[in-house]
Amino acid sequence: MANRALISSDPRKRVKVIYGEEDGKTYVEHRQDVELLGKAASILADEPPDPETGYRFVCFIDDATWAKAVAEGWMHDKDAWRKYARENRFLNGNRANPF
Repeated sequence: MANRALISSDPRKRVKVIYGEEDGKTYVEHRQDVELLGKAASILADEPPDPETGYRFVCFIDDATWAKAVAEGWMHDKDAWRKYARENRFLNGNRANPF
């Protein structure tokens, strides 16, 4: 039987961190409800680039994914982030190619 405990919870960010033990393995799970990020991404995807900087919205990165990227060492890998943006279309405004 799995042994689980809530380590922390942030209702403002809709994030939970859970500690667990199962089958002799220990893990820490980082979960975030990203439904509202998807809605915001749909709105921002329609905005034109900033006239001064030329920057435009590409994609949201949820806290759980950022923590995973830092832990696994791919936070500076542009190709990995491009793949993430394409695979998580609901966080980029449902665009097939956000770039």
